This record gives sequence, C-alpha cells and structure tokens, in this order.
Amino acid sequence: MAATALELRHLRRGMFDLLITIAFLVIVATVYHYESGGLWSYETSLYFMVVSLLGIGFGEVVPKNEDMRLFTAVFRLVCTTIDIILPMH
Repeated sequence: MAATALELRHLRRGMFDLLITIAFLVIVATVYHYESGGLWSYETSLYFMVVSLLGIGFGEVVPKNEDMRLFTAVFRLVCTTIDIILPMH
C-alpha cells in the first residue's frame, strides 16, 4: 500500500526532529566533555544529560564549575521548551 503525501510529510518531519535531537545531544555531550577538561567521557556526559533532564539527580556526576552549572541550567531550559513546542507541530 502506497503512503499518502500527508503520511510522507509526517514521516519526514519525524525524521527531521529525530536528527535535530541527536545533533543537539551530541553537541551538548561534546561541550560537557571539553568543559570538564576531559574528565567526563562522552558516556558520562550523556548519562549526566539524561539524569538531569529526567530530574533524578543522583549526585554522583555533577558540574564542577560555575560555567558548567550555568550551561546545565540553560540546557534544561532549552530541552523543556523543545519538549513543549515539538508536540504542537
């Protein structure tokens, strides 16, 4: 069964949203990795992002300086905004 134009448009939009989300997470993980002076691996950076966004906050991985804390606050604000806006499309 062939997909309709509307279904293809929704599929392309979903793929675009997924690509933007992955790119955003890779950029943020890279920032955390370099801002930590290489102390955080990419896996640790991704783990911290997930724990931060879910509001769990175990506390075993925390930003060490004020710049990273500010970046984390902005990161959480941007992610919350994206979470509100994306479903509206």
